[in-house]
Amino acid sequence: MSSGVTFLQATPSTVVEHCASGCFTGNASTSDLLVSRGTALELYSLHEEAQEKGTPAPAGVTPLEGARSAQLRLVTRLELNGKVESMHALASPVGEARERVLLAFSDAKIAILEFDPERLALRTIAAHTFEALAAVTGCHETHFAPQLRADSSGTAAALLAYGAHLILLPLLAAAGLGVSAPFSSSGPAAGGFGAA
Repeated sequence: MSSGVTFLQATPSTVVEHCASGCFTGNASTSDLLVSRGTALELYSLHEEAQEKGTPAPAGVTPLEGARSAQLRLVTRLELNGKVESMHALASPVGEARERVLLAFSDAKIAILEFDPERLALRTIAAHTFEALAAVTGCHETHFAPQLRADSSGTAAALLAYGAHLILLPLLAAAGLGVSAPFSSSGPAAGGFGAA
């Protein structure tokens, strides 16, 4: 458990430490980019301007074929209470157009966030802490950043905490299997902290 640790950021971070791309806003015509900068999450949307017919493309330009120009536009920014240590995009649940993001923080904490189009903001749909593992097993090594991985179908994720504990996270409801899981937006742990 954390005791007496204070984090004060003197200036906003300019370094992007983690990023994930996907369809977080639910708009299929644009790509989205989610970046973490220190204790902030920023969601950007890629907007492309189509090239006019009959206008030749500049020589050697291929990344955005068929686009005259493109720009990243900030959709929302969320200040967090801790630094993101690991990030992974989760596949869209069946019947939903928006993808979700799984975040890991120090002291074996995880959260699942999704974009809320009504408020134009990111919201937490599940948050869990496994920091009691350190007290039970006596493993307090926190110099190892948590490592987070998820399968491509979004049915499960794994968190390596304290460099020694492997935590498996079922994400069954997110995959549309109809099973109530701790990480579903209608499940018992939605929006709060709780041990899984």
